Amino acid sequence: MPLFASRTARPSKACRDRVYRTPHPVESLEGRVLMDATVTLVKGTATKVNFVDADGSNSSISLSGDGTVAVQFGGAVTQAAKGKTVTVTGTPTSVAVGANGTTAKSTISMSGKKGANGLLNVDSVTVLGALSALKAKTAAIAGNLGVTGSAGNVSIDSDAAGAVTADSISKLTVAHGFAAGLTTNTLGSFKAGDVIGGTWTAGGTKTTVTANSISGLTATFGTVKKVAVKKDIVNSTLRAAASIGTVQAATLRASNVYAGLANLAAGLLPTVPADFTTTSSIDNLKLKNFAAGSIVAASSVGKATLGTVEQVVSPQFGVGAHQIENLTATVSGKKLKLKKADAQSDVDNAFAAAGILPQGFVIKIV
Repeated sequence: MPLFASRTARPSKACRDRVYRTPHPVESLEGRVLMDATVTLVKGTATKVNFVDADGSNSSISLSGDGTVAVQFGGAVTQAAKGKTVTVTGTPTSVAVGANGTTAKSTISMSGKKGANGLLNVDSVTVLGALSALKAKTAAIAGNLGVTGSAGNVSIDSDAAGAVTADSISKLTVAHGFAAGLTTNTLGSFKAGDVIGGTWTAGGTKTTVTANSISGLTATFGTVKKVAVKKDIVNSTLRAAASIGTVQAATLRASNVYAGLANLAAGLLPTVPADFTTTSSIDNLKLKNFAAGSIVAASSVGKATLGTVEQVVSPQFGVGAHQIENLTATVSGKKLKLKKADAQSDVDNAFAAAGILPQGFVIKIV
């Protein structure tokens, strides 16, 4: 095989003269029509790209600080640069964002307005590096959001699928729905509208979770400072390796809250001391309704306000602990009060005093 590909023979001088002397129109360099185009943003050159996304929203993506951001557009588009801004025209069929070499001083901003939903629709965001902030409160991410380093303040409109991953996240704010998984070594605060499904693994010693509602979530935390849910926690398991400060919700339904019971299967009450893998606590539990199929368990339960308990014959559900400082509930219209309970006899006496017959709802002192 020859080292170089064969060349086309050079045309004769007469042919060359005819070609060179034939006038041609000058092609404008203002724009280029591309398929699956990439716009690169980097400090010192272009740092912002403007475009209209698939549903007609006026959108922009920009970079501040170190690193490089590549914005990948699917479909036929035209791009033109003026100063530090690139304008993309046409209708991209997809938009994906990839960054490389960013640092804890870098910020990526993404925004959208008008159009069908008033949001920038992004397929995915991948960051090989750290971020000071991802400012994207008017951007909806359809899939994965990944940051290999630390992420400071992350603000998005929503995430419909995939996973959010980062070495650490100081603050994650989701204006509306969050249906993605979440994996990070350290999570500071998480705030969202509705959390819908997903599997979370989030370490940290002062994690807070705030949401309008939580359904179908399986989450494992380190130490939780507070879980505050305006409406209901449904079909979910929230598990802390260490302690939980406060859990607050309107209703806990068919859900589990465990502190320090790493090996206990979801849906089970502790039955032996060995079920408690660490001496952990749930300091404060505030509910309006405690529905069937729900379990709260920790070595120590501080103040537990269960609200109205849904009484059923079976299966068993309720609260399990080594000791309970203060628990109140309304069961079958009767008031249950339990203080400084560290033996099962304390619970049995409180049930008997309130005239509550043992059924599905139980309290276990293990």
